Amino acid sequence: MKLFLIPLVCLVLGVGGGVGAGIFLLPDPEPEPAIASTDESADSVEEPAVESPADVSLEVSGVEYIDLTNQFIVPLLIDGKVSAIVVLAIGLEVVEGTMQEVMLGEPKLRAAFLQTLFNHANNGGFDGNFTAFSTMQTLRRELLLVAQSISGSRVSDVLILDVVRQVP
Repeated sequence: MKLFLIPLVCLVLGVGGGVGAGIFLLPDPEPEPAIASTDESADSVEEPAVESPADVSLEVSGVEYIDLTNQFIVPLLIDGKVSAIVVLAIGLEVVEGTMQEVMLGEPKLRAAFLQTLFNHANNGGFDGNFTAFSTMQTLRRELLLVAQSISGSRVSDVLILDVVRQVP
């Protein structure tokens, strides 16, 4: 009987924890749109609010993000033998509304990115402290140039989401 109670208690605690987490992580409800006043007797006229330039620069709109479906695997060779493997996950920042067009060219993007990553590896880009800011910035810039040569100005940035170097 005691052996039956332990799984039952774990089940109840697990379900309770899952429900509690679900309630806790619910998104905030969207605010209802303000209803315009239909009072015609009001003599005051409201002027539209003008955004200051500082407010406009803080907005991040007009972009969408794409995570490329598969990771990129780059072998690091020394004397023709694989000394390590670098695995990268790459994302793209694209102009809003152009995600479908960019995704249609994903195979060509992946091939060009892979060639760029091979060149970066052959030039020693993944040796030593390969996660240094300047090294990563150089790689992102190279990938952005390649992405823009294929997809045009639809791609505004290249994001390196994950990078791992593994020695076999």
